[in-house]
Amino acid sequence: MIEGGAFVGALESTLGRRQMAETLLLFGFEKLWELLVRESDRFKGVDEQFTELKRELEKLRIFLRDADIEKHRNEMVRNTVKVTKEILYDAEDIIETFILKEELWNTGGIKKRIRQLACIMADRWKISFEMKSLSKRIAKVISDMHSHSTRVNDNAAYMQSLRERQREIRQTFSSDNEDHPVGLERNIEILVGKLMEEDSCQVVCITGMGGIGKTTLARQVFNHEKIKSHFSRLAWVCVSQKLTRKYVWQTILRKLMPGHKESEMTEDELQEKIHQFLETQKALIVLDDIWTQEDWNIIKPIPPRGELVTNRVHHDEPTRAEFITVPLEKRVNPPLKSSNGDALTCLEVDCLTPQESWTLFRRIASPKENTTDVNVDVEMEEAGKEIIKHCGGLPLALKKEYQGQGITMERAFKSGEEENFLQIVDASTGSSSERSKSRRLVVHSSNNTCQLDGYLQNPSLRSLLFIHKISGPNWTASGLSFRRLQLMRVLDLSRAEFKGGKLPSSIGKLIHLRYLSLYMANVSYLPSSMRNLKLLLYLNLRVGATSPVNMPNFLKEMQKLSYLFLPDNMQDKTKLVLGNLINLETLENFSTKHNNVEDLQGMTKLNTLSILFDCHVCSVETLATYVSEIRHLENLTITDKSASDARGFVLGCVLLKQLKLSIHMPNLPDDQHFPSRLTSICLRHCLLEEDPMPILEKLLHLKKVELWDQSFAGRRIVCSSGGFPQLHQLELSGLKELEEWIVEEGSMPLLHTLSISHCDNLKELPDGLRFITSLMELSCGYMGSKWEESPVVARAKIALRLKSVDYDYFEEDLFGSKSELLLKSNPVHKKVPVLIHNNKTVVESLNIVEYIDETWNSSRQSILPTHPHDRAIARFWSAFVDDKWFPTFIATTITKSENAKAKGMEEVGEGLLLLEDAFISISKGKRFFGGEVIGFMDICLGSFLVILKAREKLKGENILDKSKTPSLYKWANEFLSDDTVKNVVPEIDRVVKFMREFEAETQTRA
Repeated sequence: MIEGGAFVGALESTLGRRQMAETLLLFGFEKLWELLVRESDRFKGVDEQFTELKRELEKLRIFLRDADIEKHRNEMVRNTVKVTKEILYDAEDIIETFILKEELWNTGGIKKRIRQLACIMADRWKISFEMKSLSKRIAKVISDMHSHSTRVNDNAAYMQSLRERQREIRQTFSSDNEDHPVGLERNIEILVGKLMEEDSCQVVCITGMGGIGKTTLARQVFNHEKIKSHFSRLAWVCVSQKLTRKYVWQTILRKLMPGHKESEMTEDELQEKIHQFLETQKALIVLDDIWTQEDWNIIKPIPPRGELVTNRVHHDEPTRAEFITVPLEKRVNPPLKSSNGDALTCLEVDCLTPQESWTLFRRIASPKENTTDVNVDVEMEEAGKEIIKHCGGLPLALKKEYQGQGITMERAFKSGEEENFLQIVDASTGSSSERSKSRRLVVHSSNNTCQLDGYLQNPSLRSLLFIHKISGPNWTASGLSFRRLQLMRVLDLSRAEFKGGKLPSSIGKLIHLRYLSLYMANVSYLPSSMRNLKLLLYLNLRVGATSPVNMPNFLKEMQKLSYLFLPDNMQDKTKLVLGNLINLETLENFSTKHNNVEDLQGMTKLNTLSILFDCHVCSVETLATYVSEIRHLENLTITDKSASDARGFVLGCVLLKQLKLSIHMPNLPDDQHFPSRLTSICLRHCLLEEDPMPILEKLLHLKKVELWDQSFAGRRIVCSSGGFPQLHQLELSGLKELEEWIVEEGSMPLLHTLSISHCDNLKELPDGLRFITSLMELSCGYMGSKWEESPVVARAKIALRLKSVDYDYFEEDLFGSKSELLLKSNPVHKKVPVLIHNNKTVVESLNIVEYIDETWNSSRQSILPTHPHDRAIARFWSAFVDDKWFPTFIATTITKSENAKAKGMEEVGEGLLLLEDAFISISKGKRFFGGEVIGFMDICLGSFLVILKAREKLKGENILDKSKTPSLYKWANEFLSDDTVKNVVPEIDRVVKFMREFEAETQTRA
């Protein structure tokens, strides 16, 4: 059974990849075709060459549609597909360059245009020549294929086989489980309403490109409760499975009138029976996956009572036909038509937005989790968002791409290089004279200087990313010239060093650029030529310059931007106009000093907004008014740069989910004036005079609360019974005046993570924490004393010593300001330890131990048991130690309540008895949990032994009792005396000193 299941899975994966290749390749063609059709008026004077190119491109599209599947079996076809992809790229470059240059010429006055007339004429001659050349290249490709007897269009038998194979792959069913209907809510509502209209004897057509979600939308409507109650019968037919009129009509009759012998009926009899039924009954018939008007003509002679059709959009005709629309004003090429030739009522499905794509990706990756609660590793998030960027908002592409991530990274890179999709070079070791072969280049280096001259000689280069492997100074790109890279689409210059802090003005030559990142680059001067980058979608200007950035007013030209991160610090006189940027979805560092708050009015698509507020140029009331009008805003950060008083600050953003405020406001608005859907709030430097908990605990959807750095200036906070019903995570940090915290029974029933640090005057942890049975992680940081080492860091050190791995160790101040390296490496938890290996980060101590064990698996012994069951047992008891036993021990040592302390120590003792039994069972009479050598469970529990021993020495207690847990007692001594552990775990006397100082300070404050 297992082998059969594995075979089926492999088969589905192969078919999925073939289908995905077809979808993405045709998607690229459709983008080019739309460009040609949309801009056809611009090619006057070269009409003949333009028409010829379109004709040849259409032949190429038909070839690509068929050959991209066959390439998996035919080397000749595979090589030819590579060539045609290059033609496709060149065609896009030629057409787009011509259009963009014309637009730039048209922005000047009449004198400028007269001066450039010669250039315009030269460019028209050039594009005429280039289009002729492209047409000849396409004709040669198709001719070569014919000469090698692979005539995919003329070989009827082959085409029929290919078509059947495609139809089998594309078969759909009405009852398929759909766990991820993202971005379809509005369309579902529209279609359900349309189909339930009283005069709904009609056909409604869902259109869109392959993989965009037409079948998913139809299935959601088909299974909608309102539809089921409105129609007496429902029928689903996957037309692409077997397109014959008789088959489709037989399937419809079988679904509408079960029990008839439809297989014995003629077409006339089938039509008559269906007519009779539809005259008296309301029925919804879904015809899924109709590709052409001809397919529709075959099956449509049935008067519909309610019919829903999914139709893939193809660009087979150069002109767009008119059709009836539902409320979304879209146009499709071409729409299906009814019996009398009229266009049907159609709805075109849009691609997902980046936010919707990310939501879908997280649901696919964690199908059984509430994705809003799942902390995503920073590397996983970066990888996921790269996948999203490449999938272009296509749900099917996203699902297939995620499924394809099961392939190893090495195989993925190898495949990319074989397809000439991507080239990766090491600029610290490679030859600078080597020329890039691919249109996409990733350069990594362990040096501060990258020699790039040779790599950048490819004039067709589209993507260029730099990865700097070492921390410290920025890198310098020797030989970097933007003049050579004029077809560039993606350019990442993060942490680059530019002479004099000046970004070269030649950056304005990159008129095709869509993505530009200058994150932490040494840039203090941005050239005005950047106004030419009109196609930019993503622009990150969070530079690392120490001086204010000189920034001309060029952003108003970038009307396609969806992501914009402005510099942290700009020159005082800087004034930017952003009112044209109506497509922005993310806007970071919007400054009320340098920007007009009224510009926010037109940004109706904004999802994420961070604001640098200055009360000298804008009042808090004015700011709140404009921000509240952004209807789709979900993430908002406001940082006060002027020490203003935001008393009475009220927001009306109904969809807001995450709010961060670093602004002086003596009191919070009442809970009725908070956005009702808020799930996360972070307050900083607010200097609140009244306890914020009575207001925050009434926000029913709140899952995360962070009170940082003087957010509250009072001495006492109270969490009431029944408050914070959904809270999962609470962090209190830098509340210098806080002395008392009361937690009533029944408060925060779902809390699983609690972090407290830098609350110098807090006398004790609240006794009410013992009622919170869901608490899994408790972290108590600096409370007036300093302990320099974390016991969990010792876990990684021990594992590295066991594997004889050399490493560099960077000490982190656990109780001071967190370093930039830590915040970058572990932005979610912001905690040590963090392992950085091959420029990739691994966080959480036991994750690091497992990573070390698997990465250096050929050296010395294994840390984790080799048998799967033994590994599962080791992980189980490690989770018990981290999630239950140790948090109980820490809470017991801190509390001042004698009753709570007695009950806690009883639970600690019971836990040790369980661990005693576990040790006897797992060790089988040997020295350690891991046998004769230290293993995974030894490292987990052993890292806490110094704290337990220090507590025993300080209080004269006998926690690890030799008479009650003799095996565990002996193990503890063996572990601490092992050469691998010595000088790695903190010294017991130092921990005793820390505990004594901490206790003395808390008694003094009390």
